[in-house]
Amino acid sequence: MVLSKCTVQNLTFVSNLQKSLEHLELDIDNEVDLKYFTNFPSLKLMKVRKYIPNENFTALVCTQNNCNFIRGINGLECPKLCQCLYIFDDLELNIDCSNLGLLQIPPLPIPIFGGVKLNFSNNFLSQLPTMTLPGYKSVTRLDVSRNMLTHLSINHLPAKLDYLDVSFNEIINMDNALIKYLRNVTIFKQSGNQWTLQCDDKPLLNFFRHLKLIIRMKSVEVRPMFLHSLTELPKGFLKFLGKHFIWLGVRKQEYYLIDEEQLLHSMHRKLNNLTTIMSIYKNMEWLHQKLILVNQEYDLFYIREMAAPCPHKCECCYSRDSLILKIDCSNKFVYNFPDIVGRNSRLLGKQNIFIPMELHLSKNNISNITIAMLPKEIRFLDLRFNNLVTLDDKVLSYLKKNSIKTKLSGNPWNCDCKSRSVLSILRDHEPLEYDVTLKRCNISRTDCPDACVCCLDNLTWPSFIVDCRGEGLLQMPKLSSRVTYVDLRNNSLTALSQKNRSYFEKRSLKLLLLDNPWSCTCNDIEKVNFMKSVSSSILDFTEIKCSNGEKLVSINEHIVCPSELVYYLALAISLVATIIALNFLIWFRQPVLVWFYEHGVCLSLAARRELDKDKRFDAFLAFTHKDEALLEEFVDRLERGEPRFRLCFYLRDWLAGESIPDCIGQSIKDSRRIIVLMTENFMNSTWGRLEFRLALHATSRDRCKRLIVVLYPNVKNFDSLDSELRTYMAFNTYLERSHPNFWNKLIYSMPHTKLR
Repeated sequence: MVLSKCTVQNLTFVSNLQKSLEHLELDIDNEVDLKYFTNFPSLKLMKVRKYIPNENFTALVCTQNNCNFIRGINGLECPKLCQCLYIFDDLELNIDCSNLGLLQIPPLPIPIFGGVKLNFSNNFLSQLPTMTLPGYKSVTRLDVSRNMLTHLSINHLPAKLDYLDVSFNEIINMDNALIKYLRNVTIFKQSGNQWTLQCDDKPLLNFFRHLKLIIRMKSVEVRPMFLHSLTELPKGFLKFLGKHFIWLGVRKQEYYLIDEEQLLHSMHRKLNNLTTIMSIYKNMEWLHQKLILVNQEYDLFYIREMAAPCPHKCECCYSRDSLILKIDCSNKFVYNFPDIVGRNSRLLGKQNIFIPMELHLSKNNISNITIAMLPKEIRFLDLRFNNLVTLDDKVLSYLKKNSIKTKLSGNPWNCDCKSRSVLSILRDHEPLEYDVTLKRCNISRTDCPDACVCCLDNLTWPSFIVDCRGEGLLQMPKLSSRVTYVDLRNNSLTALSQKNRSYFEKRSLKLLLLDNPWSCTCNDIEKVNFMKSVSSSILDFTEIKCSNGEKLVSINEHIVCPSELVYYLALAISLVATIIALNFLIWFRQPVLVWFYEHGVCLSLAARRELDKDKRFDAFLAFTHKDEALLEEFVDRLERGEPRFRLCFYLRDWLAGESIPDCIGQSIKDSRRIIVLMTENFMNSTWGRLEFRLALHATSRDRCKRLIVVLYPNVKNFDSLDSELRTYMAFNTYLERSHPNFWNKLIYSMPHTKLR
């Protein structure tokens, strides 16, 4: 019974409804005394402006939109820490237990009239309760978003749910019984879970396909949302869309739904114009992109280990055998490349895990792709039968670098030379599509060399261009008469021969030849001159460089190929210089060899062959006892210097009591060299002359010049020597002790086997 806008003197007339009255609304100014209704056994809900409470009144009493809920009909009060509020307009008990850190749902009160809405979001719930939990069966709207749920089961869901929010949990799959149950739940929110979908799991794939075709919006957001995008709305689209809004009413929290599948069926049934139909498909894609930004109720579908939500027109699933993520958007009237590059790290988990994926986009209307749109994990990309006319060089480089298998046929590819990279890929991987593309541009395959790419340049050169850049060509390809420009840069060409002359004589052919290893030697001078003669046809002639780095335009035949006079003059100069050098070496042979030996240079020339390698000493030092003071410098320089030699001299190496002649003879025999310190004292000494004579005879027998005479400055002449020794001094060289290079010459005269 509803009494509104009337005057009531008393309420005794209501007594006639004492047994049957369940719901009473008294919109009157009078203050209602609840004692009149204590004996109404069926009364469950009463709404008034003002009332006098009574402790025996058991029904719900409400003022405005709030009611004085105390306990449910099952005797349970509002759960501890939670807030309970009965909403009159919704006839629903709202139990709010959100943001409390709870681990499980507590027992719930049951209102005397209406349903129960349980908000248990942002807690630590790991599983839903069973139906044995008091009051849980009565829940009609359940929000368990932002918890730790890992699975859902039909046995843990109230039978009469018309609203379920499990967003941002850890649920990865659903069984068939649950799918069937959820199809009857009017509003099901799931965004933020990372689903694991197998491509052969048809029931789950169909369920998600069904959910993705439903656009859900709160009524309070519809107008602001479209006002936000009013300037971008296509003409007539809003009117068409408004005819397909589904109003869910008060009991559904004033939600609007658009069933996109029904909308498209209606569109095909009522529209005959193909252009209009295609524009609506494009506009719906635009609408979905806008909804992500402005509609809080827009549900995104996240797939496990996928870096971004599954695009709304696509199906995302895993191949059970290969574990490859398949994103299938084929034949879905897609106009924009789907957004599958991760930008929301919150949903990627602790580890940044990437798995290989296949992207199927055939039979759509995609016309543009940028490098930012491509994910790093893609292994297969199907772009057949779209609206692509070219691809960015960065995109092509990325596809080639990552060995991505790509299908490109069926697109209206451009023959412009700006699309050279695309044409090159078509030539190498899809030759039939390449032939179709050339034919579309009126280019015959026979006019295009196999090693090159043919294209048209209608901006700067309205011409047929053969582009052979970077193809590793060793010679200029055979060209048809239609060709006007040939780009041969960055190849391995070394020359243009006379065989190519016909290309320049019969037609106006233009060449680009930079970055080739052109040979510019005397043997190639004829070919160089030929290139100069056709330089007007070579657009970059002034920049061409030879393999030696010199510009080809500056090559001079007289410099590269000198005349015979210059040749013979150079030969004569070289011969004279060689003779002078040989004479210099012969004249100064000894100083040069000493210098080589001293500095360790050309030792094979400076070192001498030694015939007495097995002797005990390197040198026997012969001197008279009056010259003992001279001994120290020889010991210091030859035994302690570098290289080191072992000396023999009587003060240290002769045994006492031995015959002097025998000691002299044995020392000479055991030494590779005999060094005679020729002083005035030595020449006047009998034993000194004896040592000299014995050493002379020993070196004469073994045919090895082992005798080294060191002549001191105090020796004026050799008159005191006998004739044999005088003759030796007259006809043989000796070392002068006063010479500044004495020690280097002495060391060079010593055995060379000591050299390391």
